[in-house]
Amino acid sequence: MTECRGLIEQASIASCNQDLEFALAARWSDFRLVFSCECGPAEFVVRSGTLSAAEPSASDDGEDRIEIRGSHEAWGAFVARPGTRNTQHLLAMARRSPGFELVGDQLALVRNLRAINIVTEHLKASDG
Repeated sequence: MTECRGLIEQASIASCNQDLEFALAARWSDFRLVFSCECGPAEFVVRSGTLSAAEPSASDDGEDRIEIRGSHEAWGAFVARPGTRNTQHLLAMARRSPGFELVGDQLALVRNLRAINIVTEHLKASDG
């Protein structure tokens, strides 16, 4: 597993943006998605069905912010193929894996869960 900034490479962003299911799931979405580990955050924004890299932002400008925080070991288990029953889905990881948590507005998480799951599937495909 590479550093956080390498979690989603440009190829993964491009493949996500070419994914018709992602475009449909995220068509009304407007949120910041943050992947964090010991080395720091990697931030992305989803706007109207498009995923793009973003500069870290500490300001609270009212946008939905969903952070997926995990240790290097937890991220490694999450992206591993094949995964176990407890590492295949974000919600299972957050509930069953020590060192992995979902931080932020839970309503925003649930509202955007399908789009976030598609992004993480592209993340897993690019890592393996």
